[in-house]
Amino acid sequence: MTTAKFFQDLDLANIDTLVTDCDDTLYPGNLKQYPRDTEAALHGRIKQNIKAVVDNDPEMLRVLGVESLDISTLGDSFPKIIKHFQQKGEARLNEVLGRFYDVEYNFNPNHVLASGLQELKTIGIRLAVDTNGPAFNLEKVLERHGIEANFFDGQVLDILTAKHGKPTAERAAEVVKRFGITDPARAVYLDDSPDVLRKMKEAGFKTIWINDTGKKLTDEQRAFIDAEYANPGDFVQEMASAHRALEIKQTQRKIPERKFG
Repeated sequence: MTTAKFFQDLDLANIDTLVTDCDDTLYPGNLKQYPRDTEAALHGRIKQNIKAVVDNDPEMLRVLGVESLDISTLGDSFPKIIKHFQQKGEARLNEVLGRFYDVEYNFNPNHVLASGLQELKTIGIRLAVDTNGPAFNLEKVLERHGIEANFFDGQVLDILTAKHGKPTAERAAEVVKRFGITDPARAVYLDDSPDVLRKMKEAGFKTIWINDTGKKLTDEQRAFIDAEYANPGDFVQEMASAHRALEIKQTQRKIPERKFG
């Protein structure tokens, strides 16, 4: 059964590009979808790991101008944190990234998502990932779902390759350029953050809010979100179905009518 709430007409058969976030989008943010022994959602544990490293680095705190990292504004701080550790050399950067993402990926694999993404790829839809995390974290998430680590064929914009963080208009423009998107109106963007989706909508994208935590949208937020899904797998399956239906219709038009008698 679908988990969708539509606010705008998506015209899925006309979409030729899908860009998705990773954290709390490709894996659940809802604790009910985790095994019982999971203490907290993955993204929450990652944030706590980052806070633990930063709060024990006086120089990093001085760079940020804070006494302690506020994880509620991590989206703004994370690019500065990465830049700081990049300046310390590759070995130090890899060390802290390993500590940041030292989490056990024990969420339940989403086979609906895996099969839907594979079908979209077979159809020829451009698939890409735009994440504020590192690419190696994405690979761990994909492998948990039973998807090959290199599934996106290098079409990944991550914290180490992006020049701007999310959510910003500059990052939205970077996504368009990095993935060669000529018409954002034919591209769809999946994310768990309404703030990110606002910037992508302003850049011309169709926007899908992945929400499995029961959060509610304000009227202002609903204006720049085209649809809400609890399960990203439902969306990719519906998009694949729309393209299959269009292909069947186009094929039928090419077949001449048979005349009898």
